[in-house]
Amino acid sequence: KSRVGTVPRRFSVGGDIKVMTQEPDGSWTEPRVLVPMSADNDIPKVVANKLVVLSTGEWILPFWRQKSWKVCETKKEFNTAGVLRSDDKGANWQAHGFVHLDYPTHWIIEGTVVELRNGTLMMLMRSTDNFIFAATSEDQGVVWSPPRKTTIPNPDAKISAMRLANGDLALAFNDHYRSFTGQAKQREEAKQRDMLKVAISKDDGQSWTDLAQIDNGIQVPGMLYHYPTLLQRDGVLLVAYSRTYLHRPDDHHQHQIDKRAG
Repeated sequence: KSRVGTVPRRFSVGGDIKVMTQEPDGSWTEPRVLVPMSADNDIPKVVANKLVVLSTGEWILPFWRQKSWKVCETKKEFNTAGVLRSDDKGANWQAHGFVHLDYPTHWIIEGTVVELRNGTLMMLMRSTDNFIFAATSEDQGVVWSPPRKTTIPNPDAKISAMRLANGDLALAFNDHYRSFTGQAKQREEAKQRDMLKVAISKDDGQSWTDLAQIDNGIQVPGMLYHYPTLLQRDGVLLVAYSRTYLHRPDDHHQHQIDKRAG
């Protein structure tokens, strides 16, 4: 259980980042370490969003370095966002970027990367500061700018962005703030994640227009709608997401939700 006693801890921070490859016969190789936990002072490494293939051929996989619970209490290290970059289709990888906020008790993590029309990479990140933050790279992911706050709300929740077949950008996100900033104690009990939306940008992320609210009309007390991932197949935009009870009352244990979006 977590520090607060009533809410089970639902995750543990990562360790190594590994890859497995599917062979032509359908079998899978043994895991291969791309970045070990031992790098960068033994801080755990984590991934949450998809790999992006650039127009110039490089593969970019966003990741972040997240302090363990013990280090979180000491507040002596930053959580930092970066990317793994491969220019040989995954044979070799290099880590780049240590993007972070100015305070060790605040973070930007779970980056999602899109390539803009001019070749610039934009990484959008979840934050503890009520807004999505953005960093950019002009050299295919090697050097990253300091983070800047966008105008898009974020309740410290994962986001997902991608370039659509028609050239627009799509973004899935929780469209609201939260009641505190930073990594405050008892944050699990105060967590809220709803208003899960998909928005479209026709100007490379300068402005966004709502396309759909995924959880509209299906909210259940004590449930979180979060962790979206976008995917486009045959012209159809799909959103995979999680429904998680923060506090699950007994009278809702048989509640069924079925929503299909096209």
